[in-house]
Amino acid sequence: MAKAEIRAYSSAWLERFPDKEEVDGSSPSRPTHVDRKETSMKKLLSLALLAVAGYVIFQQVEANKAEQDLWTQATSE
Repeated sequence: MAKAEIRAYSSAWLERFPDKEEVDGSSPSRPTHVDRKETSMKKLLSLALLAVAGYVIFQQVEANKAEQDLWTQATSE
C-alpha cells in the first residue's frame, strides 16, 4: 500500500503588499514608441470633423440670414 505524502506549500509568492510600489519587469508593459501613422490619422479625422461642423454651422447661419431677409421684405411692403 502506498502511503500518501503530505507536503506544505508556502504562499509567500502569492502575497502582495499594497504599501509597496509595484514596478514593471525588464520588459516594458506598453510600447515605448508612438505610432506616428495612427496619431496623424487621428489628427486628420479630427480636422475633417471640425471642418464639417464648421461648414454645417456656416450653412445654418446663412439660411437664418436668408429667412430673416425674406421676412423683412414680406413685412415691409
